[in-house]
Amino acid sequence: YFDFDGAALRTCTGEWDLSYDSQTWSGGAVVTGWPTITESVDLVAENAELTLSGQHSYGVDIDDSAIYRARACDIYIGVLAADGSLPTTNIHKIFSGRMAVVGFVEDAAVDDYRLTVESRMVDLRKAKPARYTHQTQLQRFAGDKGLEYAGAAQASLFLSRGETPDKPFSHKVIYGTTVVDGSVVFAATSGSGSRYLNLCVAFAGHECDGIEQLYLDDRAVLSGGVVAGEFVGVVDYYPHLGTDAQTYDTDLSAEVTATVWDSAYRLRGITYVYLRILYSEDLFGSDAPAVSARIRGKKLYDPRTDTTVYSSNAALAVRDYLLSETYGFSGGTAEVDDASVAVAANDCDYLV
Repeated sequence: YFDFDGAALRTCTGEWDLSYDSQTWSGGAVVTGWPTITESVDLVAENAELTLSGQHSYGVDIDDSAIYRARACDIYIGVLAADGSLPTTNIHKIFSGRMAVVGFVEDAAVDDYRLTVESRMVDLRKAKPARYTHQTQLQRFAGDKGLEYAGAAQASLFLSRGETPDKPFSHKVIYGTTVVDGSVVFAATSGSGSRYLNLCVAFAGHECDGIEQLYLDDRAVLSGGVVAGEFVGVVDYYPHLGTDAQTYDTDLSAEVTATVWDSAYRLRGITYVYLRILYSEDLFGSDAPAVSARIRGKKLYDPRTDTTVYSSNAALAVRDYLLSETYGFSGGTAEVDDASVAVAANDCDYLV
């Protein structure tokens, strides 16, 4: 089965058509060369190479990569019954992947297409670093200008430390509760004599359940969710948990003016804090403080309860990763067996 854009093709060996899954699978030697399908107990990405007839009319231009690239290709094996029929119970899918490369081979002997199909497991080898850039945020949320100043903020931060940034900061994905370093995505001074440093510090590229503690240079800032101790009167703290409907920070807008930060700067889908820090060489020295936080991470769907809530359950985290298009395996819900997930989640709930 080839899921060509605009002309899905179902074909089989032999000279006659077959019926399966309420579809007609046409014979006629469309596929002239079949791959050797290998099976491994390891999590490895196996590829398959098919030879397609260069004389067949496919109904689309398969030289155009947009027609086939990353679209499905499935291979089945079927065993005929004694009467020549093909029972459904005799058919098994032996390979499922996505079309990657089509090459046309023409010489005195052949006139063929060579099609390489990548196993779905190849996604486990592909890094998906979503970065804190203006373009990335606009792609995720149209009109959200929240990362417009991220590049300048990161450059100024590294410059102040005598360092050179090699690339924009990457989104973190947080499962469970952990301490993570923050990524500065906005920096500006305000007040008389530039006495305040205003920072927006991102911790995760998704909604989180909560920020339990904030650290400046590894010193705890909060008690009961509010600024306490030596930081009272020095640090103003405004948390944002990264919902898709997140609105802009009006306190930051008032501090740096609406010409710099207005309602378009929402940082949707990003867990971050806005900090207004009074210059204090006694507390921070001459450099901007390093910011980190203890975060209660991603809310996870639980098929046992049909709810999406915070959880540190490892099986639910694996399920979330398998389905995530942004940073995970990009699987479909039909590819995940929620009954097995539920069993594994129950096991993970046992206290040891």
